[in-house]
Amino acid sequence: MQATILRTFTFPDIPSASGMEIVNDSIFIIGDDSAWLYILNNQFELAEKIPLFTGESFISGRIPKISKPDFESMTVLPVHGPQQLLIAGSGSLSPQRDVAFIIDTKPPYNHTQFSLTSVYNDLRSRPEIVHTGKLNIEGMAATHQQLFLLQRGNISGLNVLISYDLPVFYEYITGKSLLIPSPEIYTYTLPVLSGRQSGFSGATHIPGLHALLVTASVEDTDNEIDDGAVLGSYAGIIDLESHSIDYAPFTENGELFTGKVESIAIQQKVNNHSLIAIAVTDNDSGASDLLIVEITL
Repeated sequence: MQATILRTFTFPDIPSASGMEIVNDSIFIIGDDSAWLYILNNQFELAEKIPLFTGESFISGRIPKISKPDFESMTVLPVHGPQQLLIAGSGSLSPQRDVAFIIDTKPPYNHTQFSLTSVYNDLRSRPEIVHTGKLNIEGMAATHQQLFLLQRGNISGLNVLISYDLPVFYEYITGKSLLIPSPEIYTYTLPVLSGRQSGFSGATHIPGLHALLVTASVEDTDNEIDDGAVLGSYAGIIDLESHSIDYAPFTENGELFTGKVESIAIQQKVNNHSLIAIAVTDNDSGASDLLIVEITL
């Protein structure tokens, strides 16, 4: 496969983009330290921003690192009723990064905040997910029957796909069930670049296929909390039947792309062998880039 960057848009007013989804003609973007959900139109212009938090401490739009919810993943929930997004913190610090939201994708963008601490504590208790490190959920995707969380293993070496029955998970997070959902767990081997392990960073379901399009990035860091120099990023395809993975580095103008791809969504399925996707990157300095990418399967 190949992942070729065709075009880049820079958004200085969208900080630390880390999760995104495409809903009809709108692109929803969340930042890991952002108090807002940003909405772009189909011309890649900032159309709206929705406050997720209120209060004087959130006026700047960026939340201090010690208290940020670390929103790293977002997905459309294909459930009955109004179309909704699920936004989740990484769980790398508890309880501040166990925060999650369910938000409608249409005005007035009604949203509900809740905690994933009980779900995350169950995952934290499983060495096959965290090994001796921290929980760090960096990607999320959904089908009508399954919800997938991706544990980033750039430090532990364990890059894990966590699968839930979506109706059961939704019943729990909306308070209709008290039973903590039980996951299925799959571990993947991802590339090493310049001696550093890559780690999952984003995911989306590929329409018409029982497969996920995932992203992974490589940082020069020794822990799950601190950022490091970005060495490169990868796109991958996970076959949800065989649980095999194929991957390739993101390239731009024939060269290895050295940005940190955080999330990806499919804009157009050209044919059975080619996709046009939109990805976002976080440069850790406050601005964000949006990438138009051709994925060749």
